Formats: sequence, C-alpha cells, structure tokens
Amino acid sequence: LSGSGFAAWVQRGGASADAFSALWGAIFDWAAAAEGAVGGVRPAREPVRAGEPIRWLRGTEDTIVSVQLEAVNGPAAAQTFTLAFSRSRETAETAPLAEGRYRVRIGETTSTLVVNPSREWVPQAAGAPSRVDSGASSASQTLPLNAPRRPLRDAAWPFVAALVLLCAEWLARRAAGLR
Repeated sequence: LSGSGFAAWVQRGGASADAFSALWGAIFDWAAAAEGAVGGVRPAREPVRAGEPIRWLRGTEDTIVSVQLEAVNGPAAAQTFTLAFSRSRETAETAPLAEGRYRVRIGETTSTLVVNPSREWVPQAAGAPSRVDSGASSASQTLPLNAPRRPLRDAAWPFVAALVLLCAEWLARRAAGLR
C-alpha cells in the first residue's frame, strides 16, 4: 500500500486522511471479525434457520437483557423477551422463529435478524458413485451443502498468502528500479 501511494493520503490531511483511516479501519475490523455493538447482545454467527432455537451471544457483562423483536414484512405483533446469561455461559437460547426478517431492538440499538428457511429446504449435493469392485453395485453418498464451514478469516493461509504476495511485489519493484 505504501508503494502505490496510499500512505500519502494520511499526510495530505482532510478527506484523504479520513479515507485512509476508514480503509485501514475496515481492514482491521474484518480481520478481527468485529461485528459492531448491538446493545452488547447479538445472534450467534451461524445462520438462523426456521424451526431451530436462536442462540444469542453476550457482548458485555450484562446478565439480563431485554430484547424486542418485530417482523419487518409480517402481520405478527412485536415480541418482547428477556435473555438471562450466567457468568459461566456466553450464550442464551430463545424459541424458534418463522422464516423472515425481524427488527431487533436492544435498548437504543436496532438491527436486523434474518431467519432462513429450515434445513429441509436446503438442497443437498448429488452423491458421487463410490469405487467398487467388479460385480458390486455402485453406491452413492450424499454430502450436505449446509454443513458448517469455517470462515476464511479464521484460517491462517490467506494472511500468509497476502504477506507473500506483498513481499513478491516489493521485490519485483526493487528489481525494476522502483523504490
């Protein structure tokens, strides 16, 4: 970034310095998985599915939090419930919700909760025939598409790859006489 002129943004001051700070702030927020404050409480990271209990993560030391849910495009009335966290547990569960979008109010903070279709409506991958000996019938194995996946930012290889590419760019610039 310094070789392409982004570092000069902060030295100019004004809007360019703010843009530089916003760029690096977004990069560090993404890398640190910062999801912002939602009243100290937010739904757990995995997708929320219809018919499954909703897990809530505690973000602060509050042990009792009042949550108000309101359907965005539905006739359902607003629901208010209280989440009770213990000192040893960081999560609390509430009853399942129907599929749709909900407005979540926790204190002064408002956010959106999306409840996805239930798992039975998620398509399954077609199984590949397994290797069999001659004379045996071929069997297929179905692998679920909705298996939980590890987020990219939790893996180390993208950061190592970015570092290697930045070093390679620096070496290529030095070899070309650019400093």
